[in-house]
Amino acid sequence: MIADSHRYYQDGWPNDKSQSALDTRPYWNLRNEIFVEDGLLIYEDRVIVPEALRYKVLQTLHAGHQGVEKTKLRARQVVYWLGINSKIQNLVSACRVCERYSAAIKKERLIPHEIPKMRF
Repeated sequence: MIADSHRYYQDGWPNDKSQSALDTRPYWNLRNEIFVEDGLLIYEDRVIVPEALRYKVLQTLHAGHQGVEKTKLRARQVVYWLGINSKIQNLVSACRVCERYSAAIKKERLIPHEIPKMRF
């Protein structure tokens, strides 16, 4: 993905999706929004993480054990790759630390109360 995308950024993307490299095809619809900065592929304002580094990045994003939504929120600020949300979901759901302490943080049960009558 990285080498082909750098080349496409410099020389232009092929005219047809089928002519592009297999690993770049999922990014075809984003091709006009991807650019290169200091050797990094950038989508919008986020770094596109190469596949070899994705697991390490996921570990770093989840280091604070903030749960699925907070980890996704942090990821949306700095990194991008297709399918990142499902990878975060899988990582957090398999995290033993999160599993251990999530049971301790139970939501309070909603206690209904009588609605006061209004006088006019």
